[in-house]
Amino acid sequence: MPKRLGVAVLGAATLLGREVVEGLHRRGFPLGELRLFDRGEFLGEGFETGEIVEDIEEARGQFDVVFCAAELGEDVFSRFEAAAFVDCTGRFALASDVPLVVPEWNPGALAALGSRRIVSSPDPVALALTVVLGPVRSVAGLRRVVATTIEPVSERGREGIEELERQAADLLSGREPRVEVFPHRVCFNVVPFSAGGAEKESEAAAQLRKLLGEAELPVSLTRTYGSLFYGTGISLHVELAENRPLGEIREVLRQAPGVLWTEELGLESSVAEALEHEATLVSRLREEGERSYALWVAVDNLRKGRALNAVQIAEILARERF
Repeated sequence: MPKRLGVAVLGAATLLGREVVEGLHRRGFPLGELRLFDRGEFLGEGFETGEIVEDIEEARGQFDVVFCAAELGEDVFSRFEAAAFVDCTGRFALASDVPLVVPEWNPGALAALGSRRIVSSPDPVALALTVVLGPVRSVAGLRRVVATTIEPVSERGREGIEELERQAADLLSGREPRVEVFPHRVCFNVVPFSAGGAEKESEAAAQLRKLLGEAELPVSLTRTYGSLFYGTGISLHVELAENRPLGEIREVLRQAPGVLWTEELGLESSVAEALEHEATLVSRLREEGERSYALWVAVDNLRKGRALNAVQIAEILARERF
């Protein structure tokens, strides 16, 4: 029988924190004590799974695993003793002494868990691109990656969801919608990440390079917000180092861990179909020239793209470290 582990979730009342808690219960993680911490209006709130949100400002404790589901000050970490901190926010993703892990691709990276005891879970876009491109790279190499995303408002948390809801109500009632969270109206629209969003694009590209072990790989990434609550779609173009027939690339993707090749199931990998899937959906693979391919990728940004990946990391730690 596996050891029961003490677990804490920081930022538990966020969209991501709630999904982490749900994932721990849904997947039967060997929970001993589970404590949830947040701040503000969520203090004292009860979860359907029985836990109560405690004040993160007064939080102290010793745990086996601590999930960080919100941007928190460095001092918060010093108040906890833990065998491992799982960073779900990407704050430490590019730190040279912090492993960045996608369990279907590089679980062995957890062996590099060092004295900081932090392991990072990547951006949902970097994660989806990794499970698709990693297996392809293994058989044909990569020369260049170009991707354009359509991402949901939930990437901006509750504020993003509330803005889309409010703008939809305003537009359908003939009112001028207020723009507060996003640089432009997001409802019934596609909005490129603002000037500051270039940093998010470069960060996701850098995470992809780190995950693939390709420090010099050319990656061009354009990110947009669409009129979606959840789920991310990616139009992906890749140039391979070696020429391979279309059928071979298709077979590689069909067998890739964490990938669901949807065309054989009669699906089209729409963003809506990706919701609540524990896999990255792939379809519409086509050849665009010698060594050049295009395909469509969809992933549940909140479930698989963030929370589930973090829980899977903790599952590996539970099997191999405790």
